[in-house]
Amino acid sequence: MTSIMSIIVHARRDEEASVWVATSNDIEGLAVEADTMEELAPKVEAALTDLLELNGTSSLIH
Repeated sequence: MTSIMSIIVHARRDEEASVWVATSNDIEGLAVEADTMEELAPKVEAALTDLLELNGTSSLIH
């Protein structure tokens, strides 16, 4: 049986700091920033992988 996990990630531009910031209410501890949206995406993916592994749900990552 395959499980599906939905994670909503919010990305916003912090104009004062001149960076994009990604957070999520679904994954505690997710807070990633980058200069561009293109740089943000792989950082979010890496952080999610690490956080899910720490929370014991890494078997859900494919």
